[in-house]
Amino acid sequence: MAVNLRRSSAHFARWVGIELSSERPTQLWIPPGFAHGFCALRDADVLYKCTEAYVASCDRALRWNDPDLAIRWSIERPLVSPKDERAPFLRDVRDLLD
Repeated sequence: MAVNLRRSSAHFARWVGIELSSERPTQLWIPPGFAHGFCALRDADVLYKCTEAYVASCDRALRWNDPDLAIRWSIERPLVSPKDERAPFLRDVRDLLD
């Protein structure tokens, strides 16, 4: 799943999702200005690359179940990390990219 966080975009806060699987090896590129998230439907190794070196202090999150985004996840009761449970809603995030 990817969410457009570019406030100047006509598609701000819209999201797109795609199901990836080992049966259909595919990659999904998330461009700068987008948030990303994933949901494993079964045990899985999830690998992703960054365009620049990872800096933990720059890591941010959005609430996975933000009603303003209305993301349709593929699972009803997910196991969510404490970090993701307490992440802010989009409406509470002021320092987006543009």
